[in-house]
Amino acid sequence: MGLENPGSTYMVGYYSDWEGTLEHNVIKREDNTAFSPIGVYVNNSSSAYSYMSSANFPQNNYFLNIIATGYDENGAVTSDVSYPLADANGIVGEWKYMDLTSLGECHKVIFTLSSNDDSGYGINVPAYFCIDAFSYYSTTDPGDDVEIIAPVVTTLAHDNVNPSSM
Repeated sequence: MGLENPGSTYMVGYYSDWEGTLEHNVIKREDNTAFSPIGVYVNNSSSAYSYMSSANFPQNNYFLNIIATGYDENGAVTSDVSYPLADANGIVGEWKYMDLTSLGECHKVIFTLSSNDDSGYGINVPAYFCIDAFSYYSTTDPGDDVEIIAPVVTTLAHDNVNPSSM
């Protein structure tokens, strides 16, 4: 269910830290101009929530964080912000506001996950998360009001995909 109502649109992102994985979970303006993020609502996906609610997720001192990292026009990190989707205080099961103002002026924001429930091959928690109502100020047109980005799906190109490799 989206932030606004049961039928509203929101984004379910997947995170992979495998070497060679194409850049994903990227938010940027279509014209690639600068913007200043304000915030976004975050939540666990149903698969992550189910896993962490079960006996599979160690309950003591384990965490799952969503991290938003801002990048400038040259690809340098402006800052990052972390928000707990699960920690000693519990598991997030409803939309929570994540303040992104400390990212400053960006050309893109990338969302990743981190957890200490890790097998050495990556995190054990299903690496899915939800975001909704990403808001920002335009820095190229200071007179613009706050804008909220509706999720848009972009399919990345895949190499060497054939029926026998699936």
